[in-house]
Amino acid sequence: MPAGKQKLAEIMLYALTHGEKNAMTQYGLNDETWNRYKREYRKHFGDGIESLVKLKEQFTEDELKMLSTGARPNPHNTVAHSFKGAALRIGVMSDNHLGSIYSDPKLTLEAIAEFNRQKVDIIVHPGDVTEGMMGRPGDVYELTHIGYKAQRDLAIQTFKTAEAPMYMISGNHDRSLNSKHGVGVDIVEDICEALPHAKCIGDDEGDIEIANIRIRLFHGGDGASSYAISYRGQKLIEAISGGAKPALFIAGHTHKSIYMPAYRNVHYIEAGTLQWQSSWMRGKKLAAHVGFWVLDLVVGDREIKSMGARWYPFYK
Repeated sequence: MPAGKQKLAEIMLYALTHGEKNAMTQYGLNDETWNRYKREYRKHFGDGIESLVKLKEQFTEDELKMLSTGARPNPHNTVAHSFKGAALRIGVMSDNHLGSIYSDPKLTLEAIAEFNRQKVDIIVHPGDVTEGMMGRPGDVYELTHIGYKAQRDLAIQTFKTAEAPMYMISGNHDRSLNSKHGVGVDIVEDICEALPHAKCIGDDEGDIEIANIRIRLFHGGDGASSYAISYRGQKLIEAISGGAKPALFIAGHTHKSIYMPAYRNVHYIEAGTLQWQSSWMRGKKLAAHVGFWVLDLVVGDREIKSMGARWYPFYK
């Protein structure tokens, strides 16, 4: 027997303030009954409150206030790293794809050893720490480590020798366990939680405030231009409004390496990869620039006064 209108309104109001799961528990409802109550509520009152329940569960109170004024919640995080001085050294690595047969963890270990030797102040990583589980036909045969736990543990073991603080974001391969399989995990966040010197600062994008400048890490799902490696960086920087520009923009995903100095007063690094060319990339006629960067910055007045960027390549 369906609940009366007053009871339906009471239940949906409780769901709005406490969430669906808590409402089901409070009123002793199973999935089938809950869905029936929602249908009955829509029949009498429309689906407005149901939409509000979904918004309530997806956004924080502060984000809901921003939405109510027409503003957009910040799509990425900003973290502060305490640093004194004008000279800043940064180690940059990206797209390790740990767990892939094309990824050799020794390359990552060599990069970390060089960062340690040069005593970099921080290490940054713009995504695709792991290969993930992309769900392409036959891709399981291109994995050395199958599944979330195996790849997470491999990454923790590989990155634990780093001496400098590390800041990472997730890439599309890292997110594949959610996007392809819907299992609700964040592998980069879990890797960082297991490493005392590492911090996950965002999903696909994140900013670091350090030495009075802003560094943006970006992964993205776009590709590199087939006729100019610099094209992607130009378009990404052109899309940023004047007051929101970082001093340094470091991008992953394309497996290309390039340094583009001071375009719109933004220094741009395409971070390369620590994975050899895969069969998928070979089929797409895409080269892999395998290596890592060490950046030496002189900073002041919220800008980069000068920057040296050295690329350390690996060759087979």
